[in-house]
Amino acid sequence: MLSKLKKSSIFPYALSLALVLICAYPLFKVEYSTDTYHFALHNGLGGVTGAMIYNGRLLIYAFARLFELMGANITGFYYISFVMTLIFLSLSIALLYGIVKNHMSNSFAFLISALTILNPMSIEYFLFIEKGFFALGIFIAVLCTKCFVLFLQGKRIYLLFAYPLLAICAFTYQPLCALFASLVLPFILIYSRDIKKIAINTLLAVSVYGFGTFCNFIVMKSFDMTLRMESGINLKNIFKLLTFGLNFAPLLLVYAFVFTILVSCILFYYKKKTGKAFTKDSLVSILRYSFLIIGTLCAISAPCVFSLPEHVWFTLRYAYPVGTLIGTIPILYTYKITPTEKKPRSTWLFPLVACLLTITIMLCHAFFFSRHITNDRDRQDALAIGELISEYEKETGNKITKISIYFDSSVKSGFDGTIYIPSCNVRALTRSWCDVSHLSLILDRHFEKIENKSSYYEYFSSKDFNNISKSNMIFENNELHLCVY
Repeated sequence: MLSKLKKSSIFPYALSLALVLICAYPLFKVEYSTDTYHFALHNGLGGVTGAMIYNGRLLIYAFARLFELMGANITGFYYISFVMTLIFLSLSIALLYGIVKNHMSNSFAFLISALTILNPMSIEYFLFIEKGFFALGIFIAVLCTKCFVLFLQGKRIYLLFAYPLLAICAFTYQPLCALFASLVLPFILIYSRDIKKIAINTLLAVSVYGFGTFCNFIVMKSFDMTLRMESGINLKNIFKLLTFGLNFAPLLLVYAFVFTILVSCILFYYKKKTGKAFTKDSLVSILRYSFLIIGTLCAISAPCVFSLPEHVWFTLRYAYPVGTLIGTIPILYTYKITPTEKKPRSTWLFPLVACLLTITIMLCHAFFFSRHITNDRDRQDALAIGELISEYEKETGNKITKISIYFDSSVKSGFDGTIYIPSCNVRALTRSWCDVSHLSLILDRHFEKIENKSSYYEYFSSKDFNNISKSNMIFENNELHLCVY
């Protein structure tokens, strides 16, 4: 029965679904990110739709609006999004497996497909309420890659399908257009027989990538849908992005280190194989893998030249296509064009990829459970603040309607014992876009956020608190001046 199941066309999909479920099951419990607090206080799903318009993600806007009209709330949308994540990530893995399975051993093809899609940088995609649509964007990018690979294999008509598909991807989540580029680059190198063909096929891939992102750019500019865009082109943003948003030149040494490792591995391989490290073949190999890495970096960097500098920073979700290199490099190494050609041995690669996939899933679980801890502690702090507010209101008869947030001298963005991820696993009270919204949501009240008072600011900034208590709260009529520890 197992043998028949393995031969069934549905087996890769079932196996992919099982793997994604193993990876994502900790998120079945409803939990919030800082963005979710912000959305929830802006008319529930209306907050989601507003944010998607602001960011030009019209496909997410359309579906969120539809769910809102159907009566879904934030919790319902969370579960819908979770199920979509399971479905579309499973389809993405199975689809990529379908592209490579005839060109390497089936078991290795599945592992490398899973690692490519569920690479370590995919973690952030699970941590937002619109996670299901991120997964949909990944699936569309992989489907677009499938069309381009069919084009490279001689089925020219499929190139025409790639253009509208990537435009749809851009209106789902713009950075995922770079996923198409990162996935298609190894196949360009594999199916192009000479430099001229590489150049032509690369330009065609760039045209597909450019068409999708340009369509999104034009619509956003035409309808003034975002305030994040620069009026012109700012090439300095590329440097800022690639130095992790810190704009710090020595960080480029990270890339130098990666290339050093790459070149060393290639030279060692050819030294062991032919007895000579520096040969024509080793040079060509270095150029091929360099093309793959540099092309992927260019793909993620290109859109940021149109962004305002203050909106350019390095995040896992933005740089997700770079994470696919953990899969595309082995694909380029093991792929054989002719399916009947003897499939390369992956004796040492198979356990390595299996180990990396296992580590990735363990990392995901560590982040997800850490997020649960953050949410629980955020909730405890909010409830503690609520109790102190209730005490004050009973004693004075004043009703707190306004809150101002301050920081002490050693405030931390994450709780001790948790894994810090900017924007995703951070303390709600430390983020300006959701601090008061978080309190309003947990306490089921509506508070207005007000500006700091200079005297209180100076007082609180000189203190060092360890928990929520009366000592880090100052009540003034209907206002609460709260210091975050």
